[in-house]
Amino acid sequence: MQIFGKKTPLQEFEVEHAKLTRQSERLGRKTEDARSELQRATEAQIKFLTETEHDDAKGEASAQRRVEAATSTLKGLEAAFAKINEQISDAQNRVDQERQDVERKVAADEIKRQVLAFEKSVEPTLMALRVFSKTAGELAHVALELGAISQYAHLAGSELEIAASLAIVDARNSAALVLTGESRIPGRAPPPAPSLPAPVLDRVWTLKPVAWTGPDRIEIRDSSVWVDLPPALAEKAIDFLAAVRVGHPRCGEQAASWRKWHGFGAPELAGCVRLDEAAELAATGEQPLPEQPRIVHHLLDKNFEVVDRGPAYTLKTNSGNPTQGEAGVN
Repeated sequence: MQIFGKKTPLQEFEVEHAKLTRQSERLGRKTEDARSELQRATEAQIKFLTETEHDDAKGEASAQRRVEAATSTLKGLEAAFAKINEQISDAQNRVDQERQDVERKVAADEIKRQVLAFEKSVEPTLMALRVFSKTAGELAHVALELGAISQYAHLAGSELEIAASLAIVDARNSAALVLTGESRIPGRAPPPAPSLPAPVLDRVWTLKPVAWTGPDRIEIRDSSVWVDLPPALAEKAIDFLAAVRVGHPRCGEQAASWRKWHGFGAPELAGCVRLDEAAELAATGEQPLPEQPRIVHHLLDKNFEVVDRGPAYTLKTNSGNPTQGEAGVN
């Protein structure tokens, strides 16, 4: 808020717009009152004309004058209200135009300031590249790579000098076009969206192979490795004696196994300590129970086929005692 000193054109336009807005609100209230008065006058005239049994010229003239006065007042207020709304619209256009002019001037001044800063940095940068190229070239007889680096830096410096001179001219022209409104104010890239906080994980040392549900698959980790788990799963692994926390005496303790010794890769899911329900269900699905053979009596199974293998037969054993046989049934 500016208390002392001359107001800027934008401030003057804003003050004028605010003044007209207040007048419009005042006229709006008076217009509504006049409209209500006309409604009351019209209703009173109608009532007088319909309820009066005898001619009353004086009363009729009075009612008519009231209606005419209310109509005239409302007409004048409506015209004034429309006029001041036009003035408000013009004032708003002047405010918007002045704001755009101020924004363009600020943007053009910012471009000029940045161009000047860039122009001041060009010569030191080119000088540093020349020194860099020279010092690298002096060691070209020691290492061939330094000779290539020297040539690259020299070429880059020459190209940067030409490109910078052309870019400075274009940037200054852009500032002039922004100031006159012939070019839009260049927009800046939006700031990067804040990254989501990393999930809280607890690090444990595995004593047994463990498995749990990851974002898109079942995760399996072997024994004797560091694993980062969600706190609830880390607690469960410790409760199952499948892991220990950092600082435990068994941390870093290597546990060999026949599978690891022979290099057979990661453990199977069925041999892991499952830390959640999804891993448990996956292990159950991976190792289905073998189907048990059914033994059904031939009298209950309609598909059972009786095979007659002929009459009974007699077998002799080493003891000499005959053994009675029966017809086989399959």
